[in-house]
Amino acid sequence: MKINNKNFGFTLIELLIYSAVLLIAVGIVSTILISIRQSQVRLQIRSDITNDLTMAMGSISYDLAKASSIATPGAADATSSTLVFSSQGVDISYCVTDNVLRRQEVSACNSSSLAVHSSKILMNQPLFFRLENTNTKFDKKLVSLSVNLSADSAASTTLGLYDQTLESTFLLPAEQFFTCGQTIVDARDGNSYPTVLIGTQCWTADNMAYLPSVVPSATGDTTNPYYYVQGYQGEDVTLAKAQVNYTAYGVLYNHVAARTACPTGWHLPTDDEYAMLSTTLGGISVAGTKLKATSTVWDGTNISGFNAKPVGDRMIDGSFYDHSVSTYFWSDSISDPPYAWSRYLGSDFAEIFRYADDLGYGFSVRCLKD
Repeated sequence: MKINNKNFGFTLIELLIYSAVLLIAVGIVSTILISIRQSQVRLQIRSDITNDLTMAMGSISYDLAKASSIATPGAADATSSTLVFSSQGVDISYCVTDNVLRRQEVSACNSSSLAVHSSKILMNQPLFFRLENTNTKFDKKLVSLSVNLSADSAASTTLGLYDQTLESTFLLPAEQFFTCGQTIVDARDGNSYPTVLIGTQCWTADNMAYLPSVVPSATGDTTNPYYYVQGYQGEDVTLAKAQVNYTAYGVLYNHVAARTACPTGWHLPTDDEYAMLSTTLGGISVAGTKLKATSTVWDGTNISGFNAKPVGDRMIDGSFYDHSVSTYFWSDSISDPPYAWSRYLGSDFAEIFRYADDLGYGFSVRCLKD
């Protein structure tokens, strides 16, 4: 009987072929895995840059929302790699040193200032661009600030550096970039007011005319807000605003109403703030003449620019009084209830007088910048 001996193993050639195929397969899988990992690293790097740029832009945006003036860039169409502005009375600056965007209050920005992002990115020099336009409706400046931030990855990798750019444009309300001497507009009713700098104080240079309602002079008390127009004995706001005295002299307010008269960013001056005004103008014995407008009915020189006018007042007996002779201004300060401190200017008097008056009187209001 013949027996066949079969070889069920691999030949050397077959083994070499199988090994080569296996190595190729392993190489392909390794390449795919490396590529996936590299993609993950790239995505993480880009995510780090995006997150940190967003964090930095958020810090700038938060501060700019409360800005009152910009020092750098300081003119229309100007660009700068640093940003300096005032926010709620504090000078704030942003700069890049050692590839880090930093924020500093009060003093100049430098390498020891607070970083506003993590160490995962290298911040390039930013670009701050300022553009100013005139708003035709209110004839006021609007400030557009373009902020361009770009960064590279700080990660040590053979995959190269990845840079990204984040750009935002902030259109800021005109009042946020107010300079005393400019006209302000009350957003509540569209009334505009000139302003004047006296010493370090910024005042409205005309009487407030905010008039949400109006009553005759016979109506009034010390607990509810009441608004009056000199000589008008009605309750129609439209008719009241058509009066010559409204256009020329504004509104008379009882003390409760006076506290509503000033627009956002301005306030009813305190007794101390009126005292500072008097001191700036040489004292109470001479300040009155300097505050009063030049007029045929008053002896004012108006060298202060305050432009006080003789509107008179609303008496607590329910009558209008002293039109073209005198004027009173409310302060926010209570003396002894139901009285608050006021200031009085009269014809033929150089002084500015300080009185404690019943809260029910109807006086004029000037506003002081916050």
